[in-house]
Amino acid sequence: MTRPTILALAAILASALPASADVPDWLSGEWRTAARLTAPDGARIRIRCTLDAASASSDWSGTLGCATVQGRFEGRWQIATSGPSATGRVVFSGTEAADLSVSGSVGADAMSLQSPDGQGVSFRPGADGALIVEMDRLGPQRLTGALTFETR
Repeated sequence: MTRPTILALAAILASALPASADVPDWLSGEWRTAARLTAPDGARIRIRCTLDAASASSDWSGTLGCATVQGRFEGRWQIATSGPSATGRVVFSGTEAADLSVSGSVGADAMSLQSPDGQGVSFRPGADGALIVEMDRLGPQRLTGALTFETR
């Protein structure tokens, strides 16, 4: 076989492989936010958080540290992706602890995760490197709302 034939064959074989399960680059970084979220009783709670995340191919992990008037809590997660699917664990510690199994989907412009008991969180990129996080009854305080994390 000639070199051009080998290169053409390699290109054909590469295009036949399944799409990469890599975690999108916008899910890696360091961010911070100060906002208000809604508690289960309807009260608006001020929250300050930092979020640090890193990815290595199909694994995404990180930490979330938050403070509210009700106390501090920290979350750690380890999520594995395979094509459009994502599964893993989120562990919260602090005044109240929680250990959640989560599953969901990941794409080029969003990741959405949900636990079996209905807690949910989704991520999408924002302007100027921001990370938009939408929480649905998530974490030890069961907070709901959207947070815009700015890069730090």
